[in-house]
Amino acid sequence: MRAQTDLRRLMSSVSGVVLPRPELLVSNVKAKIDEHGIITDETTLTVYRTLLNIFVAFIEHAQAKG
Repeated sequence: MRAQTDLRRLMSSVSGVVLPRPELLVSNVKAKIDEHGIITDETTLTVYRTLLNIFVAFIEHAQAKG
């Protein structure tokens, strides 16, 4: 499912601030995330943490622009 694409399109149409890229697409999700929604795959977790740090920097930059 590409809900991210639809959400980006929606947010852009209402002048929302949207992180342009990157995005996280997880294949074989049942093997990488447990029944509680916890990421169990180390590679996926590393990518997720990296993207989260990029997102935090994006928000801090947007806030600084005011």
